[in-house]
Amino acid sequence: MASTLAILLLLAVSTSAAFPYECLDPPGNGPIANSIASAMEASRSYIAEGVPSLGIPPLDPLGPFPRIGFNVDTDGVRLDFMLNDTYVMNMAQFIICQINVTMGVKQKFDMVLKLENFHIEGYYGLDGTIAYIFPVYGAGNYSVDVINAGYYGGGKLAYNVIKKCLVLSNFDLDVFFDDLHVVLDAIFGGGDMADLVNSVIDEIAPVMFYAVWGAMKPILVDAIEDGINEILCKIPVTNGDLESLEFEFTY
Repeated sequence: MASTLAILLLLAVSTSAAFPYECLDPPGNGPIANSIASAMEASRSYIAEGVPSLGIPPLDPLGPFPRIGFNVDTDGVRLDFMLNDTYVMNMAQFIICQINVTMGVKQKFDMVLKLENFHIEGYYGLDGTIAYIFPVYGAGNYSVDVINAGYYGGGKLAYNVIKKCLVLSNFDLDVFFDDLHVVLDAIFGGGDMADLVNSVIDEIAPVMFYAVWGAMKPILVDAIEDGINEILCKIPVTNGDLESLEFEFTY
């Protein structure tokens, strides 16, 4: 039985078997999409500083986030977590897999980005029980490595008659990954170590990741939408493009 002994708890959980999207070369489905991809590649160096004129914050690293609380409560496991000073790193190391700009009856924008080294770190506090009896508690550094991850998202395109360019709106974003590796320093508690690890390994990792994702997603959605719109307004729209658009003008 473990006593009040500082330990390192390493958690890993697998989800899908492989990256679910194909990375195309070139990634765009047409000239406008490929122009967006080229502009995104050229702006990679600005991600660390952000773009203050557009209200885009620094994205690499992204943080620190305000306190993030979450709990795991299932099958005799009750764990209450609080995450502090969380940073997300390596956002600038994205790989553009697909960018699709669809014109015509349904104007839309879709994108897929791959992140091979998506890293999260900060400080945690934990209090709870295992098997309704054995106390588990701790505080210290934590990290999450999200393996073979990526984002996919999309939104609606319309032509802005004032700016004379396409405008992206209603953009949304989601995340996928193959594996999570979570490290928590300085866990204390009672119970057999093997039982402790086995009872929480499938519970903590995804819940912790999605708690952080919930904090970072709104920032990413706004930053990507603003950044894409800045790029779109630098790409000429031809008469042929306009003829294929359903004229839903945006003012």
